Amino acid sequence: LHKVFALGMLAYDLSSFRYHPCLDHWASRVGTMPALVVRARRNASGQTSALHCIFLDRDGKLAHLVNPRLLVGPLDGAIAVLAGAGSGRSILCETFETALSLVAKRVCGQILYGLKRENMRRVELPRHHECICVFDAKRGVDLSAKAICAELRARAIHARPALASELTKADLYGMSTSCEEAGF
Repeated sequence: LHKVFALGMLAYDLSSFRYHPCLDHWASRVGTMPALVVRARRNASGQTSALHCIFLDRDGKLAHLVNPRLLVGPLDGAIAVLAGAGSGRSILCETFETALSLVAKRVCGQILYGLKRENMRRVELPRHHECICVFDAKRGVDLSAKAICAELRARAIHARPALASELTKADLYGMSTSCEEAGF
């Protein structure tokens, strides 16, 4: 977790993150390893419904395993809130790496990670809330991504798709260059 702090993330609420020094990698026979555990919730009440366990090597980097990321718990509809709240805009990310990189860049707004693509359509946000849905380059903004945004728009959420590699400063910071200037 010290690497998370090194990213300048002390200003954020890191209540969704936990560090476990010796979590059992239950999908293999490698034994215990350090892990970053991300708490996910199913609804606005904040109840934990799933965990995303990211196994690390001794240097704090992603462990060299066949599957260094394991999910446990009911995943349907689960979303992890990585940073921010109450700003009127959210950035909903398909991958954890994209979400964490946006947190490190101090992007304005609530940063959410969907655990799986299908969960992005089930996110609970207020009506007329602005939401940028960020998809990874592997699948890109395909018909599925467009359908997710259309479903959110049908619920009066102002959603639009974007590729992580194509986000602009206006996407990330609003019309200002920093969260402080934007009043967040």
